[in-house]
Amino acid sequence: MGKDATLLTIHSQQEQDFLSDLLFTKHKIVDNVWIGAKVSNKKVTWVDGSKDDYTNWETGEPSNGTDTCIQMEPALPNTGKWRNEPCTKQNKVICQSGQDWSLQHIQQVIVDMRDYQENIIPIGYIHVQLPNQPEPKVLWPKMDWDNITPSYAANFVHGETNCAVGWEQYIDEKCIQIIPDTLQTYENALELCQKQGEGITPLTIHSQQEQDFLSDLLFTKHKIVDQVWIGAKVSNKKVTWVDGSKDDYTNWETGRPSNESENCMAIEPEAPNTGKWVDEPCSKKNQVLPNQPEPTVLWPKLYWSNVTPSYAGLFFRAEGGTSEKFNGNVQNDDSPRII
Repeated sequence: MGKDATLLTIHSQQEQDFLSDLLFTKHKIVDNVWIGAKVSNKKVTWVDGSKDDYTNWETGEPSNGTDTCIQMEPALPNTGKWRNEPCTKQNKVICQSGQDWSLQHIQQVIVDMRDYQENIIPIGYIHVQLPNQPEPKVLWPKMDWDNITPSYAANFVHGETNCAVGWEQYIDEKCIQIIPDTLQTYENALELCQKQGEGITPLTIHSQQEQDFLSDLLFTKHKIVDQVWIGAKVSNKKVTWVDGSKDDYTNWETGRPSNESENCMAIEPEAPNTGKWVDEPCSKKNQVLPNQPEPTVLWPKLYWSNVTPSYAGLFFRAEGGTSEKFNGNVQNDDSPRII
């Protein structure tokens, strides 16, 4: 028996009907069954501390005993009805425990909640009540993690962006910092990015969607007129990214890269080659845009420091950005998205 298991607790007619059918019809139990409660002066006290909010006494019960235990009757016409008996009596023992929800179940709850119109959920928070756990005293406490304590037996997810102030977000994958009027050699650009924090590099680009987003962000929205370093070098037309990521996408300007043995790479600002890549000597001075990559673990430390293992629930990330639909493909380990 698990450490959280108890004798049966019953708090609704629906639950009583389910248990009566399960025990006495399906499993054909013929003995009395203990439930996890005692009665004294007709007041029921549940072993798990839950409310005395439902009873199913047999006619004439409970008796006036000062402290007796409670059993369920198996035989007609009182099948499922409760009687109080001395706690020394020997009865059938049935245990229960809280159910661990599967990831698929939690995901489906999230999907269903998006269509829930009553008691609107505040932006950035998702709450899923766990089975056999007490409900929170208020559904949405103040938007302050100090008010969300381990007594909330449910899941709380704070869904704000992972990007700090002053950084632009590319969907839910990475953050980009625009540093105005900063022209640096490639090596100085690397150093400048590294000073921003661990894992921060010049821009890395791995899809046409990402390239289009960056071209619009840099040259249309922020009107940058200088070439912008990207975090890669090219040698013999082979691209090597500074963060070790795959050479799975290129956007070279016509005639590039040149045949030099090793050059650094930049994005062109001017039409008709806006966003196209060129190779340049690494000693050239170009614009620097630090690029904060997706987390290397599922939940970044920075914004989850107040969510501790003492919370009685599972933590998950809701569908969004480039994530697959729920129940879609298999998600890679440590992905920043969940499917």
